Amino acid sequence: MNQCLTQLRNCDVILKNGSDEFLGLCYNPEFCDAPVILLKGNWNFDYCLTKLAERMGILCVEKKILVRLLYLNFEEKEPIPEKYWEEIASIYSRLEKFSKSTDEAGDPSKLNKDVVSQICSLEEEISRKAINKCEEKNICNGIHRGNVVEYFSMELQELVEQYELQINTLYNPAFKTYEFYLSSNKEKFNIDIWQLIIISKAEQKILIGTRTLFKQYDYMDSESALAFIKDLVIAYNIELKRNTETFSEEIEISPRFRDIIQSSITAMLELNYNENNFEYGYDFDNLYYVEIYLRKSHKDKMYEIHFTYKEFIRYSDIVRAFLRKPTKMYKKNFWCKERKYNKKYFSLKH
Repeated sequence: MNQCLTQLRNCDVILKNGSDEFLGLCYNPEFCDAPVILLKGNWNFDYCLTKLAERMGILCVEKKILVRLLYLNFEEKEPIPEKYWEEIASIYSRLEKFSKSTDEAGDPSKLNKDVVSQICSLEEEISRKAINKCEEKNICNGIHRGNVVEYFSMELQELVEQYELQINTLYNPAFKTYEFYLSSNKEKFNIDIWQLIIISKAEQKILIGTRTLFKQYDYMDSESALAFIKDLVIAYNIELKRNTETFSEEIEISPRFRDIIQSSITAMLELNYNENNFEYGYDFDNLYYVEIYLRKSHKDKMYEIHFTYKEFIRYSDIVRAFLRKPTKMYKKNFWCKERKYNKKYFSLKH
């Protein structure tokens, strides 16, 4: 399940055939002409996983005939054939990121995606630590087996008050589940840190999910489940929130410094073109970070480089050297990836 969550985060859409089969699709028009089957399963895409997908903003759609055809005839990482495009396009048209409207200059959506990626890596580390910490405890289970919902309601409310969280609670009579959503939000970049707890009376289970983790407990182990949630919340709302603040503060810079840095980068790129024959493009429309595109003359590959303005201030000499000899790398606030050449990026000079 946890491996599935890793793939699930990269999906745009989940197509379901009841609860028997499902497909996760991802579409990046810069790399492929059609959506690709990123995730494929014939085990129960159950209620909890559906809730996690919805929480991550992934659209779940029931398409029994389409799923059956694709499931039987295509494998993971295969693009969707053209004869299915019209039906797939009608689903993708419901997604905001594929709407025709364009983002305004300075919109932090790309930065948010990069920050969320960093936060997901940190979440995975925090989750492992919380699991290990909880397993080391000698917890007496079974005390609250008869009134698990009441027990969790009371204890979670204490967590909410202590760590200034938001909590939403609901009961789903169809599935006989009590659901608790704990969250804290970094409003400036809409970075949502959350935990989902589902208590199933029908199955006598306690299900705990985040962006990177899924864990299941029996009713009789409710004390262990709650101890794990507490360890998770404490770690998230101390370590994770602190790092989120750091990520966010990184991008704040005055317009005057931004103009100076843009002039310096433009001069560097022009010099690099004259001395090393690197074709270039750049995009300064975003207020928070720089996008640069480099291509060695006549090569079929290009480099896409992103870094924050503050990173340039700290390491301008290193950036200058990197532009002369770019290579794939990923570090906080500075990353570079190699991709197929696309000439449209080299007409960007704004």
